Amino acid sequence: MAPLDLEIHVEISDLEEDNEAKATEAIRNFRALPANTLETATNATFAFYKDFANEFADDEDVQEWLPQIEEPAKVWEHVTFPDYAVAQPGYEDDSPWYVVLECECDWEEKQGLQLVFRNGSEITEAGEYDGLPDWSDDMHDASGDGPYKN
Repeated sequence: MAPLDLEIHVEISDLEEDNEAKATEAIRNFRALPANTLETATNATFAFYKDFANEFADDEDVQEWLPQIEEPAKVWEHVTFPDYAVAQPGYEDDSPWYVVLECECDWEEKQGLQLVFRNGSEITEAGEYDGLPDWSDDMHDASGDGPYKN
C-alpha cells in the first residue's frame, strides 16, 4: 500500500543557492519517511473521495464508473502513485520546502490526488491536485484531521 516503499525520484523546482539546504533537508526527510506515513492522510483522502462521490451522486454516467469505497482504509486501493515527486519552495522567502506527489485516483481522473509533505516529513495536504504547496485563504479542512482542503 505505502508508496514510500517505492523508489520515487524527486525533481527540484526553483532551486537557488540560498535555498539549497532547505531543499536538501526536505528531500532527505521525504526519503526517510516510514512506510506507514500515509496512514495520517487516510481519513483526508477518504473525505476527498466522499466529497467527489456526493457531488456526483445524481449523475448516472459518473455512477457507472465511480468506485464504491466503503471504508477509509480501502481508499489507497484506488490510488496510483507516481514514480517521481517535485520538491519546491513555499511562496515566502522563509517558507519551508514541500515535496509534492501528483497521484492518479479512480474517482477523480481529471485532476487526480495531490499529497503535500511540508519539509518532506509531514503531510499537510491530501486533495485535488492544484500544483500549489500552500493552502490559499479560501481553502479549509473538510476532513476534520487537518490535511484535506476543499
